Amino acid sequence: MILNVASILRFLFSLYLTLKICRKANKKKSLSPSGCYAAFIVGLIVSYSNFCHLVALMTFFYASNKATKYKQDFKRKFDSEFKENGQRDWIQVFSNGFFATFFSAFYISECGHGERPIDFEYDYKPSWYSIAVLASLSCSCGDTLASELGTAFDQSKNNVYHILKWKKVPKGLNGGVSFIGTLSSALGGFLIGLSYYICLKVSLSIKEFFDFGRYDLIQPQWPLVLIGLFCGLLGSLIDSLLGAYFQYSGYNIRTMKIENRPGKNVKHLSGYDLLSNNQVNFLSCLIMALAGPFLSLKLYKFF
Repeated sequence: MILNVASILRFLFSLYLTLKICRKANKKKSLSPSGCYAAFIVGLIVSYSNFCHLVALMTFFYASNKATKYKQDFKRKFDSEFKENGQRDWIQVFSNGFFATFFSAFYISECGHGERPIDFEYDYKPSWYSIAVLASLSCSCGDTLASELGTAFDQSKNNVYHILKWKKVPKGLNGGVSFIGTLSSALGGFLIGLSYYICLKVSLSIKEFFDFGRYDLIQPQWPLVLIGLFCGLLGSLIDSLLGAYFQYSGYNIRTMKIENRPGKNVKHLSGYDLLSNNQVNFLSCLIMALAGPFLSLKLYKFF
């Protein structure tokens, strides 16, 4: 791939924007120092590949950041791993952003950089990689909003049910689902899909304005919103299923908080101690990144 002026300008813009966001995130303690280094790698690759990927990533970052800060005083009462403002480290960043970065890198390597409409019939590879990025970020955003908002609403009630046993469980338990949490996961995916769609429409309009091409004969792009919504919802449910079975959940009798590992004064409630929360997030993103393009391909056959 030969570097030209446009490529250099895109890289410099991506570098500047990524550095600015990481600096702001570190200042507000949304990311730890190690999280900032990881976010820099993720942001630089994703933003250089496609600005639609970048907008989707930024939507995930800001939506999850706002959700994390929502009713923090209530969340600290039952979450033993609570951190002020989130302070996500490099492991958390990569567990949620690795596959968006991975497929963005493939996008650059095999398709170059730039914004392209989703068209599985005439532009299969770029469409596949972009949907993989969209699906992965929708999964991450959906799961984060489900966890952060689902536990924050209905503070006086306990409407959380175990996804396998379908019995009421304490807030914050791995594998717990609620009506608000499920709606929040769909909202998270919807926001990712909508932001991607808006950015793509603006990008294509600019290209048409400067006579870089016509895009009126391609497949419709609005199903991207539905794809994001569905991947956010399905990804969160997959995360809950994996967490219910492969993650340890216990109740600390002394602190009255949910614990994710065995210990003194901890009563086992559900799950096997096989995977951490980050590993579950990583697997959920992998599943949706691979399943998203195939589900989208089926969906686009109706349009």
